Amino acid sequence: MFLSLSHGSPLPWTLLPSPTWLSAMAALGGIGIIHSNVTPSEQADMIRSVKSRRVPILSSPVFKAPDSRIVDEFDSNDVPFVLVTQSGTQETKLLGYIARSDWLGLKDKEAKLGEIMRTDANVCVPWDYDLGQIDEKLKKEGRDFVVVEKEGGEVVDALTKEEVDRVNGIS
Repeated sequence: MFLSLSHGSPLPWTLLPSPTWLSAMAALGGIGIIHSNVTPSEQADMIRSVKSRRVPILSSPVFKAPDSRIVDEFDSNDVPFVLVTQSGTQETKLLGYIARSDWLGLKDKEAKLGEIMRTDANVCVPWDYDLGQIDEKLKKEGRDFVVVEKEGGEVVDALTKEEVDRVNGIS
């Protein structure tokens, strides 16, 4: 859908109350309208999510604490990695990660994540990186993914090379 405002330029817009769509619309310079049937706290969460990223990709990374174990997170091919943070939530500092490929090769599946995680500060990019900067980092360092974080280390999202390539292919 397109909407023409007084300056006569068409703008992409959507009425879908989904953070994914809202992020995509914002990244394209468009307008997203949040339905009134969404609770105020959900509206605030959507707006916070959209305003914390500059790329039209929204993933759902899995977070775990360092003293936890993998249970069934890698049973599906949809989860390429698990992010290990101080509290096991998105709101705290990233400590490391476990890639699915590494996990599948482990003999001791009962090990705590803090003992087996990879610690790599270079996996992180600032939240204000645009898609081009993220793509450049992925290619330059030969990475499969990056973690987008705010100042202070709070994780915003995690983006895979596959997602970035897909968006680059349609933009």
